[in-house]
Amino acid sequence: MPDLVDRLAHQVASRIKELGFDEPNRRVVGTLLEMAYLGTLRSEEGRFVKGSLTFASPKRPDVDPPFLRRADYPAFSSFESPEILTVQTLVKLARAIDRWSGSKEKRLSIGD
Repeated sequence: MPDLVDRLAHQVASRIKELGFDEPNRRVVGTLLEMAYLGTLRSEEGRFVKGSLTFASPKRPDVDPPFLRRADYPAFSSFESPEILTVQTLVKLARAIDRWSGSKEKRLSIGD
């Protein structure tokens, strides 16, 4: 599995760079993918975990904001203090976010 995660992380990091972002690097992407995979093997409150990972640059989270922002337009919120990301916290966050309030950004297709 490590080889597959490393290859996928390389492809994802390359595609993010093609979109004009300098970060995250391949090591960070690999760690996130590994945590996401391990999170899918767990359950929270008796339910399997589903979710998505979305990259947003902290320097410019909304690349193309609309002229008029409606109430249902997705916004990025930061934590009051930095959190250490573990599989357990990722599982908790995935279960805490409703599908309608999660990311609706364009999907990054691998292999196109």
